[in-house]
Amino acid sequence: MTRTPAIDAGALNAADRKIYDAIAGPRGGMGGPFAAWFVVPEIAGHVNTLVNRLRYESKLDPRIYELITLIVAHEWSAEFVWRAHAKAALKAGVSAQALDAIERGGAPQFTQADERVTYDFVHSLLTGHKVDDALYARASECLGTAALVEIVTVAGYYSMNAMINKAFDVG
Repeated sequence: MTRTPAIDAGALNAADRKIYDAIAGPRGGMGGPFAAWFVVPEIAGHVNTLVNRLRYESKLDPRIYELITLIVAHEWSAEFVWRAHAKAALKAGVSAQALDAIERGGAPQFTQADERVTYDFVHSLLTGHKVDDALYARASECLGTAALVEIVTVAGYYSMNAMINKAFDVG
């Protein structure tokens, strides 16, 4: 049961209604983490802008994007995020074996270097709260600095998503 109040779209002022429509329209409603973020409509609007940039304008291969979401989902025990992205990850080309290993907390085997280094990089950030110089050099050489910025931002967004789901019981 969610810890946030129900949203009465008909009672919103014009500015809040515009934010509500921008979020709820494409999603078919205001659920999940956006139900909590919308308690402060301006935050919900800014988060929506960020997630739209990350999801629809990313330079990352969709396979890498979805891999990041599942690494974060596992580390945060975020079932809502896992359910929302597991099928997309498979469709994008992440192997079922890698997903199974991540879900079990095991060490996934990857055949592609970009998947291996993405996993190592994100896993290091989430579990050790740092990236050592050797891993950074490997990731930078394989993916480039711009991709690493996007990778960290995607991991940060889905960590925030997991936190809001857990704090407000919306996931």
